[in-house]
Amino acid sequence: MELIEAWRNTRFRQPPYVFEADVPIIKSSPRAKDLGIIGKSCHEVEAHPDYCPEKSIHFSLLPQPFNGDLLNAEVYVLTLNPGFACSDYDANYRNPRYRQALLDNIRQDQPKDVLPFYFLDPKFDCHGGYGYWFCKLRETITRISECTGMTFGDARNKLGRKLAVIEIFPYHSKRASGLGSLPRQLPSSKLAKQFVKCHVLKKVERCEAIVIGLRQSDRARPDQLWSQVLGDRGECKGIHRYTSGQARRASFSLGAKGPGGRAIVDWAIKRWKP
Repeated sequence: MELIEAWRNTRFRQPPYVFEADVPIIKSSPRAKDLGIIGKSCHEVEAHPDYCPEKSIHFSLLPQPFNGDLLNAEVYVLTLNPGFACSDYDANYRNPRYRQALLDNIRQDQPKDVLPFYFLDPKFDCHGGYGYWFCKLRETITRISECTGMTFGDARNKLGRKLAVIEIFPYHSKRASGLGSLPRQLPSSKLAKQFVKCHVLKKVERCEAIVIGLRQSDRARPDQLWSQVLGDRGECKGIHRYTSGQARRASFSLGAKGPGGRAIVDWAIKRWKP
């Protein structure tokens, strides 16, 4: 798969950590100055005269174009970009185990003792990514456990092996609104869309996977980034899309705040129940 091979062949020797084909476009954009905001701590980066908390892109952090086992996942969540917290710097530069998990994920070469979707792996519960995703998916995991007879831990691990998140913009930024037109221009973004179109949606058509369009996928907004890939596909074909209003909360609650949690539980009952 071109997306996987392209990232697997990218070498991250020193910051800025940028996908090679993205460099010319970033250099010609208003975000070019962010390439020079380099540091190994949040304090170093924030001390740079060009740093803007709401708009700067953190190229000192390893990118996260995706998370999970891309080829073998059954639940694909489409979102916009990895967010940012100051703790990301400590995780990238002072936690060798976490940094190695990031690199293994980019290469799609995760060891067997780490969940492919490592933000559900208790080994990394000190990182904000674990807190974010585990908090969002706790109710979903609990319901999977109740409906399948698995223990909570087994249900969490099962989801951690079968869930993949794909970001359309792979670099850390606090606010997506500060990205401008880059998510529409970067080769890395185009590869992500191509992968979903040529691999993920084919699995959905074969009833081997479901897609949850968490952000930029509103069916009523065909101009949105993931909407351009998903087209007019509806939930009856395994596509579960959040409206723009639901995406602001990005909830996986089993209530009416979005379709993601219920879609995962229904899939688990159908496919994972012993």
